Amino acid sequence: MSRTRSLFNGSGRLLIGSGVIVFLLLAVVVLTMVTPKSPDFSVFDRVLGIAAGVVQAVGFMWVQARVVRHGGQAHSARLALGTGGYCFGWGIVVLGVISLWFMHSWALFGTSITLALLLVPGGWGQVATLVVLLLGLADMFLVHPSATSIALLLLITIAVTINLYALTRLASTLIEVRSSQEEIARLRIDAERHRISRDLHDIIGRTLVATSMRQQAALHLVDRDPVRAKEQLNAAHDAITDGQKQLRSIIQAEMNTSLPDEITDARSLCDRLRIRFDLTDEGHPPEPFDSAAAQVLREAITNMLKHSTANACQVTITPTDMSITNNGCSALRSSDGGHGTGIAHLRSQIEDLGGSLVASHPSRSTFQLRCTFPAPQSSNIRPSNLQSSNIATVTG
Repeated sequence: MSRTRSLFNGSGRLLIGSGVIVFLLLAVVVLTMVTPKSPDFSVFDRVLGIAAGVVQAVGFMWVQARVVRHGGQAHSARLALGTGGYCFGWGIVVLGVISLWFMHSWALFGTSITLALLLVPGGWGQVATLVVLLLGLADMFLVHPSATSIALLLLITIAVTINLYALTRLASTLIEVRSSQEEIARLRIDAERHRISRDLHDIIGRTLVATSMRQQAALHLVDRDPVRAKEQLNAAHDAITDGQKQLRSIIQAEMNTSLPDEITDARSLCDRLRIRFDLTDEGHPPEPFDSAAAQVLREAITNMLKHSTANACQVTITPTDMSITNNGCSALRSSDGGHGTGIAHLRSQIEDLGGSLVASHPSRSTFQLRCTFPAPQSSNIRPSNLQSSNIATVTG
């Protein structure tokens, strides 16, 4: 699903650009076949030449799209295309060579060379490309005696090949990067869930065992020694109360929520994904706003990785204000206003602390999450409002 969505973002635009190049070359083929200045071909030859050009163009774009969707790894082209598609791809290469030799249609010959590079991995791909290119050069030397014409055709063919191959690989890389971003976000969420699961298992198990033992002891003592039975029941109550406190600490994760740690994690993630991370740090807000700011930063980075194709992230922190801005937002995401459940939950918590949280789009392709906190001396904080969730949400 993520790859399909990516095809309609940056990778899709690259494939569209590649398609425009191919169809322009197809137009050259059609004009060559229908113009009176073309070689003296019969009507059947002209129709056959146009049909071969259409098959070349459409076949190339089909193979290209399949390879890109699979991730663009040359060694897996057979897996991406299947046996039938892989043979079809080589058929397009052979068709390009035949069209060049029998109809002297060189315009789409660059697609055949590009397909050879995409279909065969590593050094063998270079060998296959060289063989296809030499076959084309042989025809050029036979048909075009002028060295200038040969050099011009060769230069155009190489330029077309480089452009088509570069666009294909770049589209594949963009999809791989996008998939890596989403995988990193999912791994962070899974790690948090596993941590909570382990802690819940330990705390609930320990609390239940202790309570059960105290209750059993109380049952044995209730008739013989009511005072000791009451002590056992009080101890069971204390065990339950202690378990409740530990459960709340897991949910709040007060010890694990730190703005400096979140800044370090955000910078590390952005560095690994080659997202420029710019930090302006003029001082951190005091507790409990420091923990709330850490929550906002984690939410913003998680949403950036999942819902954008960002290459730059700007974080500005002051004692009373923090903003996180990233680019790479699509039009669809820009229209939702940033009212996801994760942001809504954080907004409610920060408003309880006396602050505010605003999600906005400074421009069509950028998203900003900004939170403000009251000055420490003017804040009116209720103890019940100091809870903050450390569970990273993926919607927002």
